[in-house]
Amino acid sequence: MEVPVKFSNSKIIGVCLIVSASVLTASSSFADTETVTACVKKSNGATRIISGKMKCAKNERQVSWTSTSDSLIGPAGATGAAGATGATGPAGAVGATGATGEQGPQGIQGPAGATGPTGPAGANGISKTLIKSGNQVSINQGSEAVVLSATVPAGKYVMDLSASLNYSNGNTSMVGHPQLGCFLTEGANYSEASTNSSLNYWPEVNGTTPFRTSFASQSANIDEIMRRSYSAKSILELASAKTIKVICRHYSEVINDSNEQVIIRYPRLILTAVDEIVTLN
Repeated sequence: MEVPVKFSNSKIIGVCLIVSASVLTASSSFADTETVTACVKKSNGATRIISGKMKCAKNERQVSWTSTSDSLIGPAGATGAAGATGATGPAGAVGATGATGEQGPQGIQGPAGATGPTGPAGANGISKTLIKSGNQVSINQGSEAVVLSATVPAGKYVMDLSASLNYSNGNTSMVGHPQLGCFLTEGANYSEASTNSSLNYWPEVNGTTPFRTSFASQSANIDEIMRRSYSAKSILELASAKTIKVICRHYSEVINDSNEQVIIRYPRLILTAVDEIVTLN
């Protein structure tokens, strides 16, 4: 280890003597002593402590003195006061965006939310009208025919059935009393409709279907016998889609005439869909 110590040339001998005197004085008081060796630069008196096998340079002279170990190392100084907090450094640059992490596990289902308030009433729906028209049908006395057939969606309807009716037997002097009766039904034929009212959508009144007419009495004039228009109205309510038919039968209460015909022209069924049906008192 080197410890530079600077002395002037004129004072080197004096320093050595003073140090030596101090060492001698100290040696009389302390048992542990050691020899200190130093190299003194000849030109400017700069001094460095050497140890071990270290040697002085040619431009230096070697000096030695003895000293106690305690004279070289002083006691530890008191802890110094904490320094002031340094100024805050500038903010660092924004780091690069990190890689997207893995998706976490699905969370547990939350509780059901409270029922929301009832919304305002919607606007009235648009009415829908279904129209079914049929062809001309001729029915001989004692026979029946399907005048109209239609598949109707579920719903509530106001129904209107109309037709133009004609009678013919090739004999304008006839005295018969022809009759025509019709059902609005799911039944397969007139007989089934007349015996099973649960199949019918045209309610009977006093056991008689509303669409029933007599063309003429024995005293009727020829114009009444030949032409007649007829219409019937009712309510139709279907819980599911149904195929319904208008089935008519021609018969006579007075005479049997195989030449008698009732001709049904321009049959038409009109169904108007409604939201609600209210029966008034």
